[in-house]
Amino acid sequence: MAVRDGKKPAAGRRPAALNKATAVLKEAILEAAAEMGSDGEGEGGLVGYCVFLAKAEPKVFAGLIAKVLPMQVTGEDGGPIEAVTRVELVALTDDDGSAG
Repeated sequence: MAVRDGKKPAAGRRPAALNKATAVLKEAILEAAAEMGSDGEGEGGLVGYCVFLAKAEPKVFAGLIAKVLPMQVTGEDGGPIEAVTRVELVALTDDDGSAG
């Protein structure tokens, strides 16, 4: 087997792959949250727990939201965001309908 740069071909994890301990911990956290639910008894599962967290700890929940939102916002089909501005001038009138 050829060795290149001191490593065997296909040695190690794929790029961005979680190690086994991290994957197991992530799964355990999600399972525990689902079992807690919104009422501590599993009501609503994982979504229920997120609702509970949003009410009880809004700062923590906001941190979670920030982690799952896209880092870059784009417009339609990945293009730039387009702002449409419209200004409409309207004549003011008195109660009798005459211009004020």
